[in-house]
Amino acid sequence: MRKQLFVFGFIVFLLLGSVSLARAETVVRTFYSEAEFRAYALARIEELLAQIETLQAILESRRQIGAFESFIIKDSADVVARYQTDRAGTVGNSLHKIYWDRFLTLTPDAYDDYFDEFVVFDNARSNIDSFVETLPPYQGGSWRFGLGTTAFDIDLTSPTLDELLVHEFGHVVSYEDIPGLAVPGTLTCHEYFTERFDCPEDSTYLAVFVDRFWNNSALNYALRTSRLRDPSAAVTAYYEDHESSFVSDYAASAPEEDFAETFASFVLQDRPVKNTTADQKIKFFYRYPKLVSLRSEIRQQIE
Repeated sequence: MRKQLFVFGFIVFLLLGSVSLARAETVVRTFYSEAEFRAYALARIEELLAQIETLQAILESRRQIGAFESFIIKDSADVVARYQTDRAGTVGNSLHKIYWDRFLTLTPDAYDDYFDEFVVFDNARSNIDSFVETLPPYQGGSWRFGLGTTAFDIDLTSPTLDELLVHEFGHVVSYEDIPGLAVPGTLTCHEYFTERFDCPEDSTYLAVFVDRFWNNSALNYALRTSRLRDPSAAVTAYYEDHESSFVSDYAASAPEEDFAETFASFVLQDRPVKNTTADQKIKFFYRYPKLVSLRSEIRQQIE
């Protein structure tokens, strides 16, 4: 029996990066059976639908960027993708979703509703790998989580990624009220806080941590370095002079970073047996049953 030939001209749309334009290309193939033709056509249609879905997610992300206000990201052009992550929102990019899901996995369930926005940003022009901040009008209760594009080069199971994500969660914890705290009468708000952002409430973990471990001299240093365009050299020098007081060099950069870095050490490391100032800072978190419970929940997701 003579074989029937099927010649199929199929239009394939090729997405060009993350732009909204598509290029049409005609692909011509010869088929020797109708079944082969149908299988090829269905496969190409499925690919096209997947490409359209990806493009729609990119366009929606671009649309949402719109007017963008942030304390951290100064140029909205650096925003690669912006997702609303409340119950109605989705993270359309599959790679972004994997890392967003990892953040949610490490974050105790009670905090899932804290985060209403996930932002992916190009951090080529900054030294920021990730951040959290409250959403405008910056009155707390609704948070944005930002992840720099370089973070997607970190393996999903890497301790480095876990440390990064737990650090950011530590910032959220730092502004929570300490249950049943009798607030010390010595707490004051240093100019460092009034110049950069609002003063933490006296009843918060951050306020008590700062009052315990950051004196005026240290806060004056933090204020001076915060005014520098590139504070890295000043931070390195300060850390080298006070190495036993901080769990990392980044912790020496600012009191809120000291809290978040120390919180990550508290969660991810064993309880210290020594008694350096850095060790005392880690032991500070063991004083609070709620934080010990958070530590246990996070570690269960890692171990």
